Amino acid sequence: TEEAKWEAEHLMASEKNILKPATGSPVITPQQDIALGCYYLTKYAENDTAEVKKYFADITEAKFAYKMRQITLKERIKVRFSEADMIKFPDGTKPLVETALGRILFNEILPDKLPYYNETITKKHLSHIIQMLLEIYGQEKTSHTLDSMKELGFKYVTKSGYSLGMENFGSIKEKKGILVEGDKQIQMVEEQYAEGLLTDSERHSKVLEIWTAIKERVVSHNKEALNRDGSVFAMIDSGARGSWGQLG
Repeated sequence: TEEAKWEAEHLMASEKNILKPATGSPVITPQQDIALGCYYLTKYAENDTAEVKKYFADITEAKFAYKMRQITLKERIKVRFSEADMIKFPDGTKPLVETALGRILFNEILPDKLPYYNETITKKHLSHIIQMLLEIYGQEKTSHTLDSMKELGFKYVTKSGYSLGMENFGSIKEKKGILVEGDKQIQMVEEQYAEGLLTDSERHSKVLEIWTAIKERVVSHNKEALNRDGSVFAMIDSGARGSWGQLG
């Protein structure tokens, strides 16, 4: 019926249902592979610490250099932005900006009233961007930007070649020693309990306290052992999958 057609077009369409009725917060936030793709696109390479030596007169010139394989997506470069583009930057920012082509490509999908995100984009950043889009532009414009974000994320997570295997996890030489130390502490607590120096609840809380501290030490070493340009670090740091606690 005509009423059903109208309902489907005006009430049931996806771009009309971006907010949760209960809280008003966004129903969808780009996550998992989309978040990972945006993270890969905007993160500087860890070994890129030297002084920036590649300068470009404008964004078009930087894109051309990328197509000619003179620069990479994640390489730090300096680009002169136009007066129209400088509106996106804080007051006092000079037109010659240190950034990367990947960050330029990400910011191109964002509407004019949003600032230039010259940083590594994680899932939290994407959630904040969606919230700003809804406040400034409304649901319809936000839905189109979400589509662009989805396409960009999937494209560059594919380009990243990220995969997951045992060799991607760092090897911790200290782990065995830390666990032995934990066992000794637990044995001491059990002896104190057997001698009547601790109640059962005190023993239980001390055991939890010891193993929590041991796990935190293992996780800190594991985080240091990871390749910061590798897939495991990217998945956790971007918020796409997993957590640092799971490395223990």
